[in-house]
Amino acid sequence: MNLYCQKNKENKNLYKLRKLHKQILCIADTSYEVPYKFESDEEVYQSVNGFLDNISSKHIVERLRKIGENYNGYNLDKIYIVSKFYESVSQKTYRDWETINTALEIHYNNILPGKGKSKADKVKKAVKNDLQKSITEINELVSNYKLCPDDNIKAETYIHEISHILNNFEAQELKYNPEIHLVESELKASELKNVLDVIMNAFHWCSVFMTEELVDKDNNFYAELEEIYDEIYPVISLYNLVRNYVTQKPYSTKKIKLNFGIPTLADGWSKSKEYSNNAIILMRDNLYYLGIFNAKNKPDKKDN
Repeated sequence: MNLYCQKNKENKNLYKLRKLHKQILCIADTSYEVPYKFESDEEVYQSVNGFLDNISSKHIVERLRKIGENYNGYNLDKIYIVSKFYESVSQKTYRDWETINTALEIHYNNILPGKGKSKADKVKKAVKNDLQKSITEINELVSNYKLCPDDNIKAETYIHEISHILNNFEAQELKYNPEIHLVESELKASELKNVLDVIMNAFHWCSVFMTEELVDKDNNFYAELEEIYDEIYPVISLYNLVRNYVTQKPYSTKKIKLNFGIPTLADGWSKSKEYSNNAIILMRDNLYYLGIFNAKNKPDKKDN
């Protein structure tokens, strides 16, 4: 394929096969595998650094930056925003959570027949069933209904948002210090979190465009985006595992005094003190048991 494209001076991205996501009984194929559970700090660092190494070797950060820088160079008729991200895209682009949804509501209210509650229900259903819109369609809707006071603000600027997400981020190896325990060091835990936060945000940015519908896509954009999406997809599981590990309570060998609010609990074993110290030794089948009275609801002495 490379030779054909070189000979005919064509873009090889136009001929890349598209991967299908979330297929029934499919097994995800990625060059990085997330472990089932972490048992030590060393395992955490090995896993995170393995993930970062994979990202670095595939030049994921550089490729994402290139997509962001070229946001005006794609066919916007064939790049789509998935409906569940309308609010977040609206907020980032127009500084208003409801701009895109409002545009859709006005649009369907104008084209659907009926009136009153019946029509309102139709509009609501149509907006709900609107699974994605191309960037061109979003620009037209927002412009037609004058929902943004600045005509220079366009939906494609959200493609450029990845540049702000990545900022100066580099996928570099994190240093493991066996003398510092993650569960006891907020600084080290934050270092891990900050790195994974950037990649998680980049993954969410990719997800905005990942429609599962059979639509005509811009291959220059999606061929690259889908490869990147597959490579950073494991960040979801990795992020959760690391968070669960570093937020666990540190193990302590210190003894904890448990007296149930009774200062003299089990303070001596004289039979005459059982009632006042709220504890008693019981025996059954040659086994001994410690019994503790409820200080607020003791058995009557006369019953003993």
